Amino acid sequence: MKVYTKTGDKGTTMLIGGERVPKNDPRVEAYGSFDELDAYIGLIAALVRENKCVVPENTAEVLDDIRKALFVACAFVACCSTEVSQKLQKPDYDVVVRLESAIDEIEKTLPKQFSLLILGNDVLSSHINIARTVCRRAERCLYAVDNVPEGEFISQLINRLSDYLYVLLRFVMDNNNTAQ
Repeated sequence: MKVYTKTGDKGTTMLIGGERVPKNDPRVEAYGSFDELDAYIGLIAALVRENKCVVPENTAEVLDDIRKALFVACAFVACCSTEVSQKLQKPDYDVVVRLESAIDEIEKTLPKQFSLLILGNDVLSSHINIARTVCRRAERCLYAVDNVPEGEFISQLINRLSDYLYVLLRFVMDNNNTAQ
């Protein structure tokens, strides 16, 4: 089977379930943002594994959990019907609780914040900051789509992920500036 099908040459694409929609459809924009976010999270996970920077314990594992959850969430966003969505892999609902726990643990180590911060002062923190902004865009795009299967869970996931990326960013900035 060839990678190219030529079916998208006229500006349409197929959702999971077979419905064709314009490539600028809000659902396509939303799952494209989720896909982009997953790519950035993958880059951050690779940087965490390869670099000698200080990050919270188990950061790579948390990022792996996030990527799995985003992959499943992306499929639900790209799905055009409830019937088809019932055939998809079920989300790991506990990932939201694990994110909240990771946020709480990181926040315990952070100083109180009394002013706005300029975020992203090295390669890793800059990539985390980009992922955070893509996450916020993905959340906005999600709300432009009607009838997303598992929408409540996906909304919680993306909202908590934005919070997690923010505290991870602060942690990396605080701990890697003092080490230099």
